Amino acid sequence: MAEAYPAQVRETCLPHGNIRLKKKLSDIFLSLRDPNSPRPKWQGLSWIIIAFLLTGVPVIVGRGIAAHYHLSGDMGKTIVLPFVILILFALQKEQGREIMARHIPALLLAGIAPAALWIAMQGEFSLDENGVVLSEVPWLVFANYLLNSIVIVPVYEEKIVRGLLLRGAAAFLSRPLAIFATSALFAYAHKGDEISSFLFAIVLAYLALYRNMGAIERAIIHGSYNATIAFAAAIHIVFMMKA
Repeated sequence: MAEAYPAQVRETCLPHGNIRLKKKLSDIFLSLRDPNSPRPKWQGLSWIIIAFLLTGVPVIVGRGIAAHYHLSGDMGKTIVLPFVILILFALQKEQGREIMARHIPALLLAGIAPAALWIAMQGEFSLDENGVVLSEVPWLVFANYLLNSIVIVPVYEEKIVRGLLLRGAAAFLSRPLAIFATSALFAYAHKGDEISSFLFAIVLAYLALYRNMGAIERAIIHGSYNATIAFAAAIHIVFMMKA
């Protein structure tokens, strides 16, 4: 009796074929996550492509959510980013050292010190690159800004920029050149604050590649840097309101 299905159809549609397909997809996923992948250039290219794709997702999806529920664009992004962060950590296994409580004070200081220097060099505080004066911003919006800038965005940026993108670039470039290239992109994304963003990115990328510092530890530095600036801005608002 003739077979009911051709061999190719059986392999893709019947249970045995489904098992083989699932195993192949699982192997691809594990190869993508493995820091010791036997195909580092394929892995690096995949990380770079994923990083660029997931850079646009929070903005596009966040705007859609904000428009649907009548929220600000930043609040929409706040809803989306935690899910994107989970995807990023699922796609790339952390390669950093173990986080220890005794390191946290030094990590916080590493973010506070350069932020204090930045504050000393600035005039009036602004919320973002559009030059919105903080004293004119509603407190709910400012609270969302704090949550984003201190917690969510640092973890997101450390994983996507100095995780996937940096390590992906390092598969094709020397480490110093990969650090320079990704730091330049990071600075370009922070228009109006390019120089300090570039220098800060250089330091964080160095810690990632040469000091084996993981995304969460770098996010503590990044978050404390942002927090110092944000709280200085809040104090500035209080004094302006009393004046």
